Amino acid sequence: MRSFTKSIFVIALLTLTAQGSFAGDLKWSGQYRFEGLKVFNPSLQDGGTNKSYILHHLTLRPEITAYDGLTIHSRFDLLNSSAHPNDQLGQTFGSGINSNAGHSAGTNSGNSDTLGDQQSRDMLAINELYAVWNHEFGVFTVGRVPMHFGLGMMFNGGFGAFDHWLENRDIISYKMVMGNFYIMPVLAKSYEGDLDQEDDVNDYIIQAQYENPETELEMGFIWQSRRSTSGANSNDTPVAVVGNGGTQQDNYEVNFYNFFVSQWVDQVKVAFEVGFAEGSTGIFKNGSEVEHKGFGGVLKVDWMPKTSSWGTTLDLGYASGDDPATDTTFEGYVFDQNYDVAFLLFNHPMGQADFFRTAYARNINAAAPTATATNSNDFDTEAISNTLFASAAVHYKWAEKYDLETRFTYAQLNKDPLQTNVDSNAGYELDLSLKYEPFEGFQWINRAGAFLPGDGFKGGTNNFSAETAYGFETKAAISF
Repeated sequence: MRSFTKSIFVIALLTLTAQGSFAGDLKWSGQYRFEGLKVFNPSLQDGGTNKSYILHHLTLRPEITAYDGLTIHSRFDLLNSSAHPNDQLGQTFGSGINSNAGHSAGTNSGNSDTLGDQQSRDMLAINELYAVWNHEFGVFTVGRVPMHFGLGMMFNGGFGAFDHWLENRDIISYKMVMGNFYIMPVLAKSYEGDLDQEDDVNDYIIQAQYENPETELEMGFIWQSRRSTSGANSNDTPVAVVGNGGTQQDNYEVNFYNFFVSQWVDQVKVAFEVGFAEGSTGIFKNGSEVEHKGFGGVLKVDWMPKTSSWGTTLDLGYASGDDPATDTTFEGYVFDQNYDVAFLLFNHPMGQADFFRTAYARNINAAAPTATATNSNDFDTEAISNTLFASAAVHYKWAEKYDLETRFTYAQLNKDPLQTNVDSNAGYELDLSLKYEPFEGFQWINRAGAFLPGDGFKGGTNNFSAETAYGFETKAAISF
């Protein structure tokens, strides 16, 4: 009898616990991604080295509906890159257990890749965690949130299946919704310094957007004012490229403005985005403060008729380039690294110098790196800057599950990045890709590309080699 009573008590306790545990609604979504790549001669040198790697990565996005209108969102990333731990690049196949500097000799089988039996373990990364409260007057959001706007030219949350980079903020925001229009003020903190001092980095953001599902018109504007405080204490702007080797002496105070429009007209979608950056960097060179004055813009036209197997895409873009001859102005406008228009160009670093003046965005501490192995030993870290480009693609869906794309990209340099009479012709690229989608949520892409560099990659009087680079990749993504 005692045993029976004890069993009833345990069952009742488990029932009550289960009811409490599942009071909210828990949903899961995510993606597993696998990629293999080989690029021949990214340094564009005669007899240059090649690079190859395989990546894989898992993203999980649990969503908890605690109460009606109140949802908690999060994002967990598994198998992350040790070289880029704050992004979603993914871990390379062959992540060994030898962490000694320079891969020097191990002392036992537990830290020797030739004697060991394991791969290097990976930690779970939490890149998003935020609560959203929807009510009749608007939406209140607090936490670490992905940032995205327009075409993703400047603010890009990395939502694409094969996007490798992330953009997020710790924010408090309130979206005031009025029909198809909303305005959203945002207070974000990029860095919290000493608790008893105001040595922080803050973002003050206002976003306004109009979305009409009936006319398929979208219009948006975003303003971000980034401010460091307490003099130069919280200003860690890299001085190599941005300040041409200057010194940090004051606050970073730069404003970013972006405007976006998208409209479907019949079977054609036309979208464009323009962005401006202006303000003071807090870096001083030769007694004067370096100002940031940059501009970028893109136009994207898609023609994808449902009744035809053919379709076309056109991307036109401009990004101002930094002129190293102007010590007191940084004119560069650097697109987000997720914004890709070609397989190799503006995606994988090419050549023997920093022709696009993006070194600070690629974790390279040099104003103009030359004749190094950096480009052969780096992932797809290049970004669009200092260029005028045009990229056109033709799609042919020759079966329900197959899509064949041919893409041609041409680019020019805007400024001489080395002050050595560099030619403006950056060259052109031809890419061929085949996408296979056997069912919803799964895609497999095989792609080949060849980049024929222009005279710009010869570096003017440097007379660098400018040989052809080409590459192959296969990648698959499973979304659930």
